[in-house]
Amino acid sequence: MMSLPHRLLPLLVWSAILAVSRASDPKLVDKAWDDASMLLVQESYTKFTTAQEVKGGGAREIEYGIGVNLLNLQPKTVRNINRAEAIFTRLIASNPNDEVGIASLYYLARLEQIHRNDPNVPKALQLYAQLIAEHPDHFYAQSAIAKVAILKLCATPTTADKRQALAEVEKLAHLLNEPAARCNFNLVVSTACIQYNLGDEKALRYLIEADTIGIPIQFSEANVLIRIGNLALRLGKRDIAITYFERFLKEFPRSTRAFTVQQKVKELKGAKS
Repeated sequence: MMSLPHRLLPLLVWSAILAVSRASDPKLVDKAWDDASMLLVQESYTKFTTAQEVKGGGAREIEYGIGVNLLNLQPKTVRNINRAEAIFTRLIASNPNDEVGIASLYYLARLEQIHRNDPNVPKALQLYAQLIAEHPDHFYAQSAIAKVAILKLCATPTTADKRQALAEVEKLAHLLNEPAARCNFNLVVSTACIQYNLGDEKALRYLIEADTIGIPIQFSEANVLIRIGNLALRLGKRDIAITYFERFLKEFPRSTRAFTVQQKVKELKGAKS
C-alpha cells in the first residue's frame, strides 16, 4: 500500500492522503493525478482509463480517479454524471470506511449539490449528514460542514426559516477541529448573517474568529478586514473599527481603497479626542 500525494482538484484542495492500491504502472496513476492537479481533466481521465485497462480490472484508486474526472469532463453530460454516481456508489458499498470510500461519499454529495442539471439539495444534505455522522474528524467531513451551512442557509425562503437554519448550522460548529474548515465555516455563516440580516453582532464575531485563524487564499483578507471594520463601525465599536482599518492600511497600503479607509480612521480618531 502506498500513499497518494496531496492533489489539487477543481473543487477542493486535497489535504487527505489516500492509502490505496496502485496499478501495475504507478507512474501512470501519478501522472493522472498530476494532470488533475493542473485541471487537465481530459488528459487525467485518459490516463486513469488507460491505467484501468493495463490493470485488467478496477483498482479502487483508479475507479475513484475516473469518477472525479467524469464530474468535470467536457462537455458535461447526464451520462457521465450518472457514470460517476455509479462509481462512487459502488466504491462506498464495497468499503465505506477507507479513504476512497469516504472521499467517494463526499463527491457523491457534491454530485447531487452542483453537478446535476436539477440539483437535489435534500439528497446532498442527507449524504453530507451521513459523512459528518460517520467520520466527523475526517478532512472531507470537516469540509462538508460548511457545505451544509451554505445549503441550509440559502435554501430556506423566509427570515424566520433562515434563523432556524442558522441555529441548526451553529450546532455543528463544535465538530470543527480543522482550522481551514473552521475558518471557511465562519466566513460562510458571517456572510449569511450580513446578507440575510441575521445579526451584525454574530457576523462580527464569526469574522473576527476567521481572521484570527487565518483567511484561506481563496478568500480576500483585505475584504474581510474592511468588512470587520464596517460592521464594528455600524455597531458603535469604534476601537475595533480603528484596529481593523489600520491593519488594512498596513497590509494593503497600495489598495485603491486605502485613501477612503485613511479618511475613516482620521474621522474616528478625531471623534475620540
